[in-house]
This record gives sequence, structure tokens and C-alpha cells, in this order.
Amino acid sequence: MTPAKEVGAKGAAVRLEDVSFSYGEAPFRFDVGFAASKITAIMGPSGSGKSTLLN
Repeated sequence: MTPAKEVGAKGAAVRLEDVSFSYGEAPFRFDVGFAASKITAIMGPSGSGKSTLLN
């Protein structure tokens, strides 16, 4: 079997602007950015939206 090769862009920054979601009547809107070549941790209490952000 041939070894796997690493693919994809290296050092790409990601910026999401005017993102919104709602579990009730009022939508929650936000901007978020992730710096290139940095490790980012998504932390927070249960129900704070971590999974929603990543989905």
C-alpha cells in the first residue's frame, strides 16, 4: 500500500462574517476568525454553541 500524502493548503486563514443561528426566536449573529498556522481551541460550557459553530 502507498503511504498517504498530506494535501490541502497550509497557512490559510479563515474568516466567517455575519454568521447567524437560532434555537429560539432571536437569532445570534457573530463574526469569527482563525489565524493562519495557529492552533485554535473551541471551549465553553455545555450548550454554548461549540457544536453549532463546527457544524
